[in-house]
Amino acid sequence: MVAVAQESSVVSVLMGELKSTTSPHRLRTILGSCVGIMLFDGRKKVGSLAHIVLPWANNRATPATVGKFADTALPAMVDQIREMGGGPRLTAKLAGGAAMFGVGAQTNNIGLLNKQAVEALLKEMGIPIIGQDLGGEKGRRVTFNVATGEVTVEIQDRPTIQF
Repeated sequence: MVAVAQESSVVSVLMGELKSTTSPHRLRTILGSCVGIMLFDGRKKVGSLAHIVLPWANNRATPATVGKFADTALPAMVDQIREMGGGPRLTAKLAGGAAMFGVGAQTNNIGLLNKQAVEALLKEMGIPIIGQDLGGEKGRRVTFNVATGEVTVEIQDRPTIQF
């Protein structure tokens, strides 16, 4: 969990990590085939970002790697948001899941597998996806503004988008 400072700051979320914070902070990560999950409580201004590397832990997760897998990160994110005063009305935004090495019969598209796992888990948990920027063949820099819930996605050679 991120300690809340008085001034707005940008908190980096590295591969396989998850971090949660409150307004006015922003969470930022860089994604390729990994999927960034952003959960947000708009009333309490509490948010969490996980940098998902793989869809399923298959009993491999440890306390240090809980953010690496979709099936362990999502429950941990909800727990952290609740510990920070967030409530039951969470929404989700997703980014990433690129086919970084192209799509083809010989390619194991981990980006697509991550996307499918995250979508299925969110549906099972009853958390609606209200915005997303998934797929393609290029990495992204993603910034999640916890004060507003807005996500900014930057991809080389493409206009910046916000949702």
